[in-house]
Amino acid sequence: MSHRDLVTAYASGRLSRRSFVSGLTALGVSASAATAYATVLHPTRSAAAQSQACGELYPPQVEAPDIPIPPKAPAFVQDRLKDLQARLDKQFADLQDRLNKKFAELRNRHGC
Repeated sequence: MSHRDLVTAYASGRLSRRSFVSGLTALGVSASAATAYATVLHPTRSAAAQSQACGELYPPQVEAPDIPIPPKAPAFVQDRLKDLQARLDKQFADLQDRLNKKFAELRNRHGC
């Protein structure tokens, strides 16, 4: 494979960074120069690396824990616990929304 073929394959994502650097060194390019080329020509991602990275770029699902409400507790305690549960549910829903947005930004940044 020629120098040009290696560059074309790497830039299009058909060749891994390791294969690119080893191919260049086999053609007589120094390891430091080959690594510099790989950094400068970094493709968006090879298909295999992209699918592997994208598979990890989904947010964890968070859910508020249930607050147990004792049936024999006074009504004002039950009401207070229900209010706390509603606030906790809202906070966890907001957290999930923020996680979803951040992970969507990451997926976009990585071309997923």
